[in-house]
Amino acid sequence: MSETINTSFAANAISENIFNTFKWDLHELHDQNFACAFSEHNKKTHPCDCVFHYVDPYTGKDLYFNTDLKSYAKKSITASTIKTALDSLAMSIQCAAVSESWQDAYLVQSSNLDYEVRGFLFVYNHDNSYSNDFHEQFSEINLTTFPIAKGNLIHFMGPKQIEDCFSIACDINICIGKFGIQKYTFWYPDMMMHKVKHGEYWEQPATIEQLSSPILITKYQKHDGQTGYIIYYKRSGSEIDEFVYLIDMLSHYQILSEEIHITLKFIGQDRDANIMATFKNAKLKYMQIWNMDEVREKQLNLIVPERVTRFTEHYNIGELGWSEK
Repeated sequence: MSETINTSFAANAISENIFNTFKWDLHELHDQNFACAFSEHNKKTHPCDCVFHYVDPYTGKDLYFNTDLKSYAKKSITASTIKTALDSLAMSIQCAAVSESWQDAYLVQSSNLDYEVRGFLFVYNHDNSYSNDFHEQFSEINLTTFPIAKGNLIHFMGPKQIEDCFSIACDINICIGKFGIQKYTFWYPDMMMHKVKHGEYWEQPATIEQLSSPILITKYQKHDGQTGYIIYYKRSGSEIDEFVYLIDMLSHYQILSEEIHITLKFIGQDRDANIMATFKNAKLKYMQIWNMDEVREKQLNLIVPERVTRFTEHYNIGELGWSEK
């Protein structure tokens, strides 16, 4: 019973400290088992620590994340433990997609019928000493034997991604109070084949794809009606061309032409010591390339870069007594 209670506390802590800010919802049920639907799994039931969900802004699908919460010490984060967790999660979501018991327990009653169940592996390092590249652990895994069914998706977050997400969530909440932000949303470009057409404009979530990308863009509106952007940049920022590409993207999607304040926040754990100077030089290079006039220079000068304080040392869900699993 203690592990169930501790994992439940951990799920709520993760939701409150991270995913609430990204406009994800957490189902109230935690640590449930549901019946296995495939005899080849050789299991009677599958576990589900918790379920997060949101509506995808492009497709309008209700996305449900059958989540496996792992709390490991540094020495326990190995290719073997990750492979074991992924194998279990792959079978779980295959069953969850067709399981009536899972659907009865987790589908939101007001939900539309267009939904998708995905897996989500959340690997937290409770001794805060893991410094390896979590993604490199996957290079040691033979994915040809991975038992994931066709069409199923599994996402994962390792210790560094979790730290980044926590720091961003903290910073967003600080900005809400500091700048008098009334509402905010996560920004999506209109693509050739996909356009944002689902959900309220100011309530768009940060999708799992956005959280896994090197750039996260938020738009906000203050109580006085003024609007602006906050862009979180996770790359090292060691190359001028990184920022030339970023500026060109902002121009292409007409963010610069709005001529409103843009705060560019450097969140990367491995950010370069000279990142501020590199960004300044990138602006100069961009203007030289395009032979820009005073109007464009004014738009570029609305981008204010700054470093984000990391809050990793204050984030210790292990203090809740979450058992290593």
